[in-house]
Amino acid sequence: MNRNRTGTLPSLICRLLPLLLLAVQACHSDNARKQAKAAAVSNLERQYEAVISKMITSSMSDTAGYNKLPLALANKNYRIKGYISFIKGYHAYKNKQSDSAAIDFEAILDKVKPDTTRDRNLVTLKAAGLLRLKLDRQVDSTTFAMLFSLLEFTQRYPTRYAWWAENLAAEAWFRFGDLDRSAYYIEQSRLHFPEPDNYAQLSVFMSQFSRIASTREDFKQALRYEDSSYAYALQAGDMRRLAVSKAAQAVLYIRMGQAEKGYRLQREAFEEKKRLDMLTFQEYMNMAYTYKDQKDFATSNIYAQQGLSVAMENESDDNLRAAYECLYINFKSMGKADSATEYLKEAFNAELRSVSSKQQKEVAQLQLNLDLKEQKHKTQQLANQYKGQSLILRQQRILIFAFATSLVLAVVLAFLLIRQRRLRAVNESMELEQRLLRSQMDPHFIFNTLSVLQSFIRSNDNDRSIKYLSQFARLLRVSLENSREAFVPLRQEIEALENYLSLQAMRFEGVFEYRIVGYKGYEEDEEVMIPPMLIQPFVENAIQYGIQNLSTKGELLIKIEKEDGMILCEIDDNGHGIRKTAGSNPGKQSLSTHITRERLNILSRRTGRSANLEILNKADAGIGQGTLVKLAIPFIKSS
Repeated sequence: MNRNRTGTLPSLICRLLPLLLLAVQACHSDNARKQAKAAAVSNLERQYEAVISKMITSSMSDTAGYNKLPLALANKNYRIKGYISFIKGYHAYKNKQSDSAAIDFEAILDKVKPDTTRDRNLVTLKAAGLLRLKLDRQVDSTTFAMLFSLLEFTQRYPTRYAWWAENLAAEAWFRFGDLDRSAYYIEQSRLHFPEPDNYAQLSVFMSQFSRIASTREDFKQALRYEDSSYAYALQAGDMRRLAVSKAAQAVLYIRMGQAEKGYRLQREAFEEKKRLDMLTFQEYMNMAYTYKDQKDFATSNIYAQQGLSVAMENESDDNLRAAYECLYINFKSMGKADSATEYLKEAFNAELRSVSSKQQKEVAQLQLNLDLKEQKHKTQQLANQYKGQSLILRQQRILIFAFATSLVLAVVLAFLLIRQRRLRAVNESMELEQRLLRSQMDPHFIFNTLSVLQSFIRSNDNDRSIKYLSQFARLLRVSLENSREAFVPLRQEIEALENYLSLQAMRFEGVFEYRIVGYKGYEEDEEVMIPPMLIQPFVENAIQYGIQNLSTKGELLIKIEKEDGMILCEIDDNGHGIRKTAGSNPGKQSLSTHITRERLNILSRRTGRSANLEILNKADAGIGQGTLVKLAIPFIKSS
């Protein structure tokens, strides 16, 4: 049974493995198809963007490049659909179909919530296309509202078409009459133009600068700009730009007084524009004025009538008035009063309509100025409000910082106070502990002293008893005074030690001799302070356990040095040494040593300097006979 189950497992895996491989291959193929589709869409978007860039920088209105692009994705991808809508709209605008153009521009991103980062190009194209149509109708507050919104968007989200938005701003300010702002935006547009080798568009920029200079009646500067425009157009091989630039040069030469050259260029430009189907009202009227100045009124009337037809088609009162006036002058000069009178009436009516339109425009401009001032005032208010809020925020930050700093300082101060109290408590505890230890040593010394005095009294040695008692009283007084203090002057401690040794010398008369050798000037050194009764216990041990029972005379040397905040003390005897005295009375000796070590540990913690106690058996160290005690005692300075 188990063998059968084992046999079925590999066969099951063999059957499932191809299915798994097919599933993996299908997923891989699906991902590959998605990536290929995304790449195709991205590539198609770049192609449409290239066509649009060519359309808005070219003087031609054909869409040959667009017609060659595939349309299969137009209904599936809203971005492709948006590019196609713009191309159709711009083509309609170039063919003077403003209503159709507006519909196509509005269709861009219609019913789609745009992603301002990803769809910034389409958002810019839609707003710029609608602004282009608005500029051709009129310039009012609505026009500038659209313009400001567009410029703000392109500044926040830079696009490849930002230069076009700035060029439209230059056109808006030129028509509004602000030549300085117009020149500024032309320069910004030129600087941000992404194709520095596009000589046709560079030619347009130069013509725009020329128009501003001409409006300022700086004809020489205007001609220099126009010459640059013509050179760029020649380099680009753009026949339409060459014709436009030549016509502008002709007008400038005429206005500068070089009529013959101007007329010649004008006729050449007219024929070139006629061949390229570029004739407008202005071209017809320029030819009419040229022949009028040359007294060829009949030919002038032909061109004026053609200009009049264009003006009627465009419903432009200013153009109608100019055509009627030219016809009036021609017929009057030809002696045809009736015809001249009719054209004069039409010119007057067109002038009335133009004046009325200009008045309305002036009112609109006044309203625009008010709107701009109001917007500037609101902007200033917002700036002041922002400045006030910034000041409040800065003050709040300062207050928060001051509060935080105060809090930190309070915490640090509290910590320091607590630490200081704790240290004070520790010091008080240490001082009490030292007093306790001293109180444990004082009875030990007193007991030995009283025992000696008792032996003198029993032997009826009254003189020695009185002398000894007097010396003892002096030592006891000093000891009691020192016991009340945590630190005493070194000089005072040595004085108590000498009193003690003189008592012991009286007790053990002729048994030993002693010397105390201090550092130079220690008798007058009131600055060095050490704990009392640190040295005496080791002197007492040296006498009692070291040299007391020697067969020879004992010697006791006490040396005291001062070095780097420490008192270095050596107690050197020639007694039996530690081994010889270990069994005599070990309990009493170990107690005094233990007490002294405890006091030295407390002193180390208090002063922050390491105290030390070292007891050497001189025989073991090979330096003679007896015991050597070394004390390192940290001292403090008297205040």
